[in-house]
Parts: sequence; structure tokens; C-alpha cells
Amino acid sequence: MSGGRQMTASRPRDAQAVSRPDFGAVAGLGRPLLRRHLRQWHLRALVTQRQADLRPAGLALIRRSAQTPISSCESLYGRRQFRPYFENQSVDYAIIDVAWNGILESLKIAAMADAYEVNVAPHNFNGHLGSLISAHMCAVAPNFKVMEIDIDDVKWKDDIVTVPPVIENGDLLLPTGPGWGADVNEEFVRAHPPKR
Repeated sequence: MSGGRQMTASRPRDAQAVSRPDFGAVAGLGRPLLRRHLRQWHLRALVTQRQADLRPAGLALIRRSAQTPISSCESLYGRRQFRPYFENQSVDYAIIDVAWNGILESLKIAAMADAYEVNVAPHNFNGHLGSLISAHMCAVAPNFKVMEIDIDDVKWKDDIVTVPPVIENGDLLLPTGPGWGADVNEEFVRAHPPKR
């Protein structure tokens, strides 16, 4: 299959991801085929990457057709954009981008999701500081399910913050320091200015 749409299925515990191009073509073949395809992949969740391709009612149809939990909404901003997905019961897991929405709005989105019995999973690709900010949101959201984190990165990633995140047995341990638990290591940043 080929095309512009892309869906990603992720397995958080073993950090493997499966990408299926043009998932819209599979969904268009009907519910029984969709169910069979999703079952054969043995996915923990199906994550949609392009929100513009899937309106709330369309994603709700896919959700009702599949036994696999559906995760989406990572490109939405603010409660007003999330609300139709909750009202249509379009997702099992709402992916909230904490860096885009800010921690306060993200917590409001998580509270709204909780009212619709939807779990939340922060979208996070922003480095250690972004991971720590997302982790703090997760610590207080009652409907938190799983948090995305980039493990593979540049070798100096730990040096850019004063206290890098600690991950034990697949869990990010919330730091005990003030604020987010770490600061930008300004000495390191000054020693490595951007190249022009």
C-alpha cells in the first residue's frame, strides 16, 4: 500500500514501533477487514499521526470497528479542539502535547478527558526538560496511561540539563529538586554555541 496517510502502532514496553502507510485504504475496505488487520498486528494501541486525515466521527468509526485501543490528538491545541474527539468517543487515549498546550491547559485537557473516561498519554519529543515537564503533568493526572520519551538521541543530551531524567524498569522517576527537577546547564550551552 502507498499513499500520504500514515498510522503508527506503538508498543511502549518493548519500544518497538510499526508503521503502516495509507491506513485509510485499509479502513475503507470495511470493518471486518479492519478488525482482522489490527488483530494480526497484536498492537497495544494504534496511534494516528495526522489529525487532519481523521475527523472525530471517522476516527470513532475506526475505534468501534477495532478491538485495538485507538490513540490520537497529538497535533490538537486547546480544549476546544479536543472536545469533539471526546464527545464522539473517538479515542481510547488522548495524546496531549504538553509543550504546545502548556502544563495548565494540558491538565485541563486531561480533566476533560477524564470526564469522558478517556486516558491521556503525553506526546513528547522535546528532550529532557520536555520529558520532566510532561512527567510532572503525568504525576497529577488521574487518567495518565503512558508517556512517550525519546531514548535515542545525541550523545551530549544528558549534559544539556543539570539533572538528567532517571529511568528505572521503564519508569521515569520524578525528580525531587525544585521546579521541574532540573535546569538548563547554561555553562554547557555557552561552551557549545549554535553554528551559523
